[in-house]
Amino acid sequence: MAIRRYEYRVVTTDTKGWNGGLVDIQSTQEMLDQMGEQGWELENVVSTHMGQGTTRCIVHYFKREI
Repeated sequence: MAIRRYEYRVVTTDTKGWNGGLVDIQSTQEMLDQMGEQGWELENVVSTHMGQGTTRCIVHYFKREI
């Protein structure tokens, strides 16, 4: 039985707006579609906070088998 091997990629998406927190859904969807076309699978998503619950950026973790 062969051992599966993976490579990983991290992509960050900055939020918009005066205090952040606004996500550009269209550009995020385009990025996800492009990554999927290249064989990347979304594994996890984490939002980073800059205080008072406001999201600064969103971090997407992808993997694909090599």
